[in-house]
Amino acid sequence: MPEKKLGQGKSHDYPEAIFFEKLRFQNVLSPHENAKPGRRFKFFRFEERFRKPPFSRQLSVDGRSSRRNKTAFSNSTHAVRTDLIIDQLFELFFVLLQVPTSDYCTRRIEEEVSVRRTVDRVSNKLHVTDYHVYKTFSQLSCRQISALFLHSQPTKAEVNFPLAFVLQLYKGAGLFVKQLQFIYMPHNVYCIHIDTSSSIEFVNAVEQVVRCLPNVFVTKKRIKVIYLHVSTVQAQLNCIEELLESTVPWRYLLNLCGQDFPLYINQGIVQALQALKGRTNSESCELTNSTRSRTSSVFEVKQRAEGRHNIHENYQWIMTGKKKTPAPYGIKIYKGSSYIAGTRKFCEYAVREETAKELLKWLNDTVCVDESFFPSLYRHPGVPGGVPGIKQPEFIARAVKWFFPGEENICYGYWLRGICVLSLGDLGWALGQQFQNSLFIQKIDFDYDAELVDCLFVKVQERTNHPYSSNEISWDGPCKDS
Repeated sequence: MPEKKLGQGKSHDYPEAIFFEKLRFQNVLSPHENAKPGRRFKFFRFEERFRKPPFSRQLSVDGRSSRRNKTAFSNSTHAVRTDLIIDQLFELFFVLLQVPTSDYCTRRIEEEVSVRRTVDRVSNKLHVTDYHVYKTFSQLSCRQISALFLHSQPTKAEVNFPLAFVLQLYKGAGLFVKQLQFIYMPHNVYCIHIDTSSSIEFVNAVEQVVRCLPNVFVTKKRIKVIYLHVSTVQAQLNCIEELLESTVPWRYLLNLCGQDFPLYINQGIVQALQALKGRTNSESCELTNSTRSRTSSVFEVKQRAEGRHNIHENYQWIMTGKKKTPAPYGIKIYKGSSYIAGTRKFCEYAVREETAKELLKWLNDTVCVDESFFPSLYRHPGVPGGVPGIKQPEFIARAVKWFFPGEENICYGYWLRGICVLSLGDLGWALGQQFQNSLFIQKIDFDYDAELVDCLFVKVQERTNHPYSSNEISWDGPCKDS
């Protein structure tokens, strides 16, 4: 099969628009990895007659441009800052590619579902190293970096309802760039915690990416994060503390890991959070026989031998046989997701109040602290923004597909620690009725499939309005994944 060149493709696959985003790092992607569809921005729409890309750029082996074609762009119906952005993008290492339509993505999702029923599909994943992200962004001016984080014009409701984000990262600078492009809005504020055990290449890459975005910063209080340990919560609290000192009067906080992507644009997320009517949203469930020992016994964490590939396998948890004393202040321990949509007052309480501090201290020698701290604090009487009792809002902060033994488990990507890592075919259920109220999806591989990310972006752009209406359910049983 002949190699596909940049800017080529069937015109009926991408008839509507050409946009700027698909970032190509100099000397990172080999020529055969090109020709992937890019991000779609509402700012740049072209008339139906422009069936072919107004720009095309062929890359030689060393990544330099050998051809430019700027015809037709001047005829666009809505060109915004065109000269500035065009010149910048072509001077840099960014390639203008075609963008898929919603119909094209729907067809590709259906094709993968059909193919996967008979044979595994090998996805076309991109491996963008942290070093090359650093190398690229370190050569960009602030004006050029800003051009990469274009965004839709926020509504008045969005501007009056700014959000705060905590991004807890440890690797994958390439995927981080994509994630930030999905969620970035200039009136929100973003705090990034980078694990102190992360590589220097990753740290440098992230710092270069955000250095010109005034509302995005790396926390000054970085710590070493150990999977399942209290440090997973402390890292988030460090960011929350700095976010509370920000001049941005944010209303809700969303905590993300580096593999979480939104299922709605900012407008839809704001609508959902407004429907919570000043309540925090957290998953908080009764403990079961299989989860009760997490907080009823004392655990010790010990480091394994060095050199393990998976960072989550570097430590082991040992049950000492000692029993835990009751939690302070009569707090009942619940189990739930580590992810929340927290009101500002709830976050202030979690960081500053003695009750919260003592709970975190008590959880220090337990396991899976990230699944205990927020869910337990959230249900404790008197906590602002919390919801005590069995009547709970539907958990909307995260969509996750878990593996349940004995059930029909469909995942078109692969299973990792009981969670489906998405492939293109999984967008069917991710964007379907089951998770229609969920704000974010977990998780996407660090070596991501570009078509998966692009089609997710296209589909999310259509979801401007959120259907959630603060419906309550009786939540007095175990979490579904328990």
